[in-house]
Amino acid sequence: MKRLRKSIDNKTAILLITPVNRRYFSGFESSDGFLIVTNEHSTLFVDGRYYEAAQREAEDCSVELLRDFSDQLAEFIRQLSVERVLVENQITVAMFEKIKDKITVK
Repeated sequence: MKRLRKSIDNKTAILLITPVNRRYFSGFESSDGFLIVTNEHSTLFVDGRYYEAAQREAEDCSVELLRDFSDQLAEFIRQLSVERVLVENQITVAMFEKIKDKITVK
């Protein structure tokens, strides 16, 4: 995770959605959720099925309960003053359409 953080500047976040990438970078396996990484920290969002286990097992990231993907992502980005979000190439068009207006910096 530290290597990934070093590769991005303080106005950029990386959004990881696929299970394999979430597992690789957080050390925790789940079928649902997302991982957002900035140059200073990372947060793994998982649903209630995984929340307690993720708190115990996830490495080098905080864990939050996933309630609403697009709203939580937008809030996280606003709080950190992120200007650019890099998204892995596995995002669906439907998912992109749902979040693009919420995460666009205005």
